[in-house]
Order: sequence, then C-alpha cells, then structure tokens
Amino acid sequence: DHRAELDARDAAHASALKAAGAEHAAALSEARAAARDAEAALELQKEAALTKVARAAAERDATLRDAGIRHGQELAAAARRADEAEVAADRANENAAKAARARSAADRDRENEAAEQRAAHERDLAIAQADASRLTGQLAAAEREARDARAEA
Repeated sequence: DHRAELDARDAAHASALKAAGAEHAAALSEARAAARDAEAALELQKEAALTKVARAAAERDATLRDAGIRHGQELAAAARRADEAEVAADRANENAAKAARARSAADRDRENEAAEQRAAHERDLAIAQADASRLTGQLAAAEREARDARAEA
C-alpha cells in the first residue's frame, strides 16, 4: 500500500517532471527562435546601416568629384580669361605703339609742311621785296622824268 503510494507519487512526480521538461523545452525553443529573430533583425539593421553608410560615402565621393570637376572647369576658365586678358593687353600695347608712331609721323609731317610753308613765304617775301624795290626804282625814275619834263617846259 505504501509502496503503491510511493510508486504513484513517483509516477506523478515523473509525469510532472516530464511536463515541466516539455514546457522548458518549448520555452527554450521559443527563446532560441526569438534570439534567431532578434539576430536576423540586427543583421538586417546592420545591413541597412552599412548600405546607408555606403550610399552616403558614394554621394560624398560624387559630390567631391563634381566639386573637383567644377573646380577644374573654373580654373580652366580663369586661365582662359587670363590668357585672353594678356592677349588683349598685348594688342592694346601694340595699338598704343602704332598710335604713337602715327602721331610722331604726323608731327614730322606737320613740321615738314610748316618748314616748307615758311620757306615758300620767305621766297614770296623776297620776291615781293625785289618787286617793291624795282617798283620804287621805277617810281623814282618816273618822278625824275616828270621833274625833268617840267623843268624843260
């Protein structure tokens, strides 16, 4: 009787242990599944973060590349403008030199023309003085002839 009671208790205890073991195994299985799910979620988050970092790095690289290209283009344009300004300055210097030579030639031409005019005026003056002297001589001769004619009359 006591033995049957002990056997029954042992059987109940074994059954309770079996049920507890089954519950423990189920809980452990759920915990493992939850851990796997959490690990998968973390892996997805990690991949998303890495993708985000890679995208940001690619955007940064593209921005830097674009900025470098723009900077290169700006430098090339500035160099072109500097070359054009240098060419324009050279052209302006050449034009200024041509203008100075033209002014100098014009000044020489004016001086030569003025010298020629002075010489022509001096010749005309000499001719006029010679004419005046001749006319003065003729006038004096005419006056003498007139006096002589009056004296004879």
